[in-house]
Amino acid sequence: TLDAYLAGRPEAVPLYRLLALPEAGLRARARRLARRLREAGLPAEAAATRAVLGGGTTPDQTLPSWGVALPGGDVTAARLRKATPAVVGRVEDDKVVLDLRAVLPERDRRLLPALLPALRG
Repeated sequence: TLDAYLAGRPEAVPLYRLLALPEAGLRARARRLARRLREAGLPAEAAATRAVLGGGTTPDQTLPSWGVALPGGDVTAARLRKATPAVVGRVEDDKVVLDLRAVLPERDRRLLPALLPALRG
């Protein structure tokens, strides 16, 4: 990662790739994942959100983002964390938000199979 950054290839650094994702692409991905979850009989909706850059030097910095909102708040969040592989979202207004700015696009295909067993529980 450091080598890529020093070589002037920030697109090879996962964090920079995630930060550079266009909002329209995030929205399309969120809508697609929410639709697939609904087709599987699970309640889900695409939702506009704000990606939090993190603590340390940027605790208050956010970027516009899109994710999938799932009902069930803390209970659903716990089930997702215990899944294999674990899926980590944040709870907002008693919904779990899976912010797709935190998921590289090529990993989308692994997200649905990870979500289904945990949500069907």
